[in-house]
Amino acid sequence: STEAKLHVAIYKARPKVKCVIHSHSTFATMLSIVRKNIPIIMDEQVIYLGGSIDVSSYGEAHTEKIGEVALEALGYKNG
Repeated sequence: STEAKLHVAIYKARPKVKCVIHSHSTFATMLSIVRKNIPIIMDEQVIYLGGSIDVSSYGEAHTEKIGEVALEALGYKNG
């Protein structure tokens, strides 16, 4: 992946993680541009992801910073 530093940061911080799903889907991208988190809309989101999906602050692509801001946004959650 061109975002290997992002993935490695997550693997290092979360030893139980076995994969990272990194997507630039249309709707996720649109929500990130307008700085909108994805609120809890179904019970499974709480069970599997830990709650809402929060937008991170800006981190320049292909840098260590992108991993840092992603982990900050993730907090204890999985999405």
